[in-house]
Amino acid sequence: MGMIDQAKMVQKAMQARNSMSAVKAVGKGGSLGVIFNGLYATKEAKVIRSELKEELGIEDNKLIEKIARLIEKNVVNANEDARKSLEKELSANTSMDKIKEMLSGN
Repeated sequence: MGMIDQAKMVQKAMQARNSMSAVKAVGKGGSLGVIFNGLYATKEAKVIRSELKEELGIEDNKLIEKIARLIEKNVVNANEDARKSLEKELSANTSMDKIKEMLSGN
């Protein structure tokens, strides 16, 4: 494979990555909402304070705020760590031929 072919493959991969990162999906479970992009990166995690208060039965607003911020930060960090691990695992198990095949649509 020549340098021009590799450059074209890299360009296609970057275009695909940019397209995927523009796609967004929102999910909610209980008091937690998350926004993912098409690359499975967590764009935002949002704890719904009123629902968290109800779920935990806690009335202290300062404590609820502290718990909510901790959960939001940890969800984003954990998902980012998992995404990096997944990318590392996928790249270790994917050959250049397989990548070329995926990008060509065959």
